[in-house]
Amino acid sequence: DTGDYAGAIAQAEQVLAGRRRVLGDDHVDTLGIRLSLAQWRGEGFDVAAAAAELEPLVQEMREKLGEDHRHTLITRHTLALWGPKPDDIREAVETWEQLVEQEARVLGEDSPATVAAREELDKQRALAEEYRYVAEQIYKDQGLFGFDDVAEDEKAEAAAQDALAPPDGAAQAWADAQERAFPDWVNHYGGEESWDFTMTSLE
Repeated sequence: DTGDYAGAIAQAEQVLAGRRRVLGDDHVDTLGIRLSLAQWRGEGFDVAAAAAELEPLVQEMREKLGEDHRHTLITRHTLALWGPKPDDIREAVETWEQLVEQEARVLGEDSPATVAAREELDKQRALAEEYRYVAEQIYKDQGLFGFDDVAEDEKAEAAAQDALAPPDGAAQAWADAQERAFPDWVNHYGGEESWDFTMTSLE
């Protein structure tokens, strides 16, 4: 059961309009319902639309609520899952390192969001190691040794990423499904009303 996401989105849009009218665009509750609305779009399998809403929302939350506000952290976390993937795997590792550190400090080491971020960081680090290994093999095949040449280093790692790309979209589809399930998981195991993404949080 994927839930009545269409109904949730319709209700959230009504609540958002009311909060904008009464509280203004910059109020924490207005920003929070925008996060919930984007989450429901993503859970309803429109991940591209969700990411498009989350990207500007991250900057607004940083400006209005601060880097360490839970809304900001959860928005960044969700965008890291659903947004466009960086070309350089090291950027993904850095993003998740930052999220793990901040979520652990703000939400707690055992918070479901922190645990999920740590697992994602482990996954990205393992992937980076795979790319590095394949890049080294490419270097050996080319008769090169070491990574002194930055341009050659980048070319080898790009080739490594191409070599490790799955032959079809099955693996990515599975990964996307797991990422879409993250908000429901947080809602079940923890979270507060400001970001639990349930209908009761709209009341």
